[in-house]
Amino acid sequence: MSRKLCLSIAMVLPMATTAVAGVMQPGQWAIETTIEAAQGPGVPAQLPPQPQRMQACKSQAFVDRENYTSVTFAMQRLQRQQFTCKVDRQEGDNRQARWQFSCERPDGVKVVNRAENQVSADRLEQVATETTTREGQPWSEVRVRVTGRLTGADCTAGDIQLK
Repeated sequence: MSRKLCLSIAMVLPMATTAVAGVMQPGQWAIETTIEAAQGPGVPAQLPPQPQRMQACKSQAFVDRENYTSVTFAMQRLQRQQFTCKVDRQEGDNRQARWQFSCERPDGVKVVNRAENQVSADRLEQVATETTTREGQPWSEVRVRVTGRLTGADCTAGDIQLK
């Protein structure tokens, strides 16, 4: 699994049903992504070093619209890859949420995503398991944990800019 995929998962696992404006604070966030478990023929033999760490600068506009507790926001990553998705189960609010959704692509690849997320003004924790099948056979199951904290430092040019 590539760093790009880890980053993609970290940004989209959030990733319930209401906006989080006023919950998370803008500024520099330290984000750590750890693949806790990965199995199946679709998982690369060599995973990137764990954990993956990055600094992200979240603007006020980003935290106002970002929905780390939104199943809809989480499904968008797969929908951009031509998947059609449906919510199987969801519960929570703008600080804590859990859900399961299922997606299928025209070529028959199916994905089930189960996640639990918690956010506050200065903390973020996401745990998600994504199970993929191809041609009716198990392809991969990956469990990822993402933690984040507001650093209190100014954003820098080297930070990933989330506007």
